[in-house]
Amino acid sequence: MGRWHDRTGGGIGPFARDGYFIFRRVLSESQVDALRTESDRLRHYGERFDETIHDGQVRWLIQPGDGERTVLRGLQYPYRMSAPFDEVRTARAMFDILEPFIGPNIVSVLGTLFWKPAGAAKTVIAYHQDASFRKPPENYRNLASSYVQVGIALDPHGPGNGGMRFVVGSHRSGDLDLRRSSSVLSEAPSDDNLAALGFNPSDVRD
Repeated sequence: MGRWHDRTGGGIGPFARDGYFIFRRVLSESQVDALRTESDRLRHYGERFDETIHDGQVRWLIQPGDGERTVLRGLQYPYRMSAPFDEVRTARAMFDILEPFIGPNIVSVLGTLFWKPAGAAKTVIAYHQDASFRKPPENYRNLASSYVQVGIALDPHGPGNGGMRFVVGSHRSGDLDLRRSSSVLSEAPSDDNLAALGFNPSDVRD
């Protein structure tokens, strides 16, 4: 464990306890700037679509906005049409972080680039467990020890601009009945839903 502790910045223990760990300064400023520039290029390209669509090997996520407007929410598999995103996905620095957690044979299941346009009415993402989207379940066994989701913040990331939230320790509660009336991308996170599952406001971390 000593070698793993050194390579992960001590992340394995907190990850197992809380369900997440934040690594800082993994990418250089120039790498982040390149991804921001590429993100802008992809966003301008995707704004030509007025509904969710498969375009080659990628999928553009479009939702209704205000009135007749639509909102470009995201791009799935951006690395299939973007060298900068593919370079980060396969970077040695990423491997060095992930290998102690899940071993050396790493496969990308899905990658999504999300946009949250300032002032857009619908940029919410409901509380969810990614395991519920890994179908069929027999192809995704032992997720607790074989699967890690990685999020990379390209912009300053916090409560004021729709940053990510975690329900600490929820990964130890199994398959939760996170009831929703619509898509994950269409419904705001519900604290009432969490309370019904036995979680408290103090369990939520920005």
